[in-house]
Amino acid sequence: MPSCVRLISPILFWLRRPYVGKSQCIPSLSIEESVLRETANKRATVEHAQKQGEGTNPSSVEGVESTAPIQEPIEHDVRVGVLVPTYNHGGTLLDVLRGAKRYLDDVIVVDDGSTDQTATLLEAHAEEIGVEVIRLSSNQGKGGALMAGFKRAHELGWDVAITIDSDGQHDPDDIPTFLDKIRQEPDALIVGSRHFGKNQNITWKSRFGRGFSNFWLRVIAGRPLPDSQSGFRAYPVPHILALQCRTGRYEFEVEVLVRSAWAGIPLRAVPIDVYYPPKEERISHFRTIRDFLRISLLNSFLFFRLLSPLPKKKVKLRFAPQQELTFHQKMLAFWRGEVESAKQSNAELAVAVGFGAFMGIVPIWGYQMLVAAYLAHIFKMNKIVVLAASNISFGPMPIPITMASLWIGHFLLTGQTTGAWLGDFSTWSSIWAFASAKVVPWLLGSMLLAVLVGLLLGLSSYILMQFIRKTSTEDAGGRA
Repeated sequence: MPSCVRLISPILFWLRRPYVGKSQCIPSLSIEESVLRETANKRATVEHAQKQGEGTNPSSVEGVESTAPIQEPIEHDVRVGVLVPTYNHGGTLLDVLRGAKRYLDDVIVVDDGSTDQTATLLEAHAEEIGVEVIRLSSNQGKGGALMAGFKRAHELGWDVAITIDSDGQHDPDDIPTFLDKIRQEPDALIVGSRHFGKNQNITWKSRFGRGFSNFWLRVIAGRPLPDSQSGFRAYPVPHILALQCRTGRYEFEVEVLVRSAWAGIPLRAVPIDVYYPPKEERISHFRTIRDFLRISLLNSFLFFRLLSPLPKKKVKLRFAPQQELTFHQKMLAFWRGEVESAKQSNAELAVAVGFGAFMGIVPIWGYQMLVAAYLAHIFKMNKIVVLAASNISFGPMPIPITMASLWIGHFLLTGQTTGAWLGDFSTWSSIWAFASAKVVPWLLGSMLLAVLVGLLLGLSSYILMQFIRKTSTEDAGGRA
């Protein structure tokens, strides 16, 4: 039953205002020199402006007061370093590394099989800058490079790794912002939220991608973030290694957020600056179609995993910060209470689940919930359970449902197991011809799939409800 009651949560997720938990301030972060450097840099800004005759008032520079002494650094017990994955960004890499070294001594750069001058530059300047280099023999993707860096960071005793892209979009001067947040919650996964504003250099693909990713993170993980695609992050290294993420390229940054939320790791955001160069100067290794498809498939897999009753990996937070329930946990507790207190028997509720799943697949897209609610009223079923189960077609699910329906219909009409999705998609007319030819197989397959899924979910729900409903033997007798 937990699988079914979760199905309604995506419909209601936007009604929830972002929940901000209270952070427990805990001593952390051994960055004595970082605090001094940050303050010194700000004071240097004031002195430089005054020398240039700009008349800068020291109090106008954030974090600097002309009469306030430098705050004494606090002793902390968390080790933080910077991890820089790079692939063919030799033109900007060294500046990023030097910027990171201004704030933290521990810096690792992972060369993900670069084919430009990156290897030569690192060989010549790594020792001078003071960074450790990991070179992968072949390109493993961003996720693979990050995992290689996390493993080495763990060997070195890092507790937190701040990751920053090597293309120059992220400003190393934002590292102190992360350090401030790490002081409060060393166990949190902190994501830098980029300010896009009206920057003309930011493409529509970047804006759409961020919105798309934010939406699915909130649906699947139950936690909102303003910029889930940002690569400027602070990862709690031991926790991330314990999650055992499976993806290796750009989609890793999506998977790790979802699995972190499921594991109980707090997700936090801090504001950062971003620089987007003009199109002619921009170097991006994101392959729009292929990588977007990989991310979409990952979202579909994680959505299925969300609905699965199988337990999800949890981690033990070392500093035990105050934790808030995720939206899904709150919804699950609510629906579980509704099911446990329902007047219907287990069998009647299981029928409602099966009927709702059936209505969620029948080929009346756009009217499934409306018709399901009406029929549930006519047949006196539990409307809440029916509507929850009818959300089986929410989000990315129409894609696998449609493909399965086409395959079933094609098999029933032709007896063949291949060729259900083959067609010519080169022109609009050929696409229309393909769609017209597949209407009957789709309708036939959808109806059969709806029956099969309804029976399967109804039966599994009945079995699960035997364990989750707190019904006495006397009450259950004669009703179940």
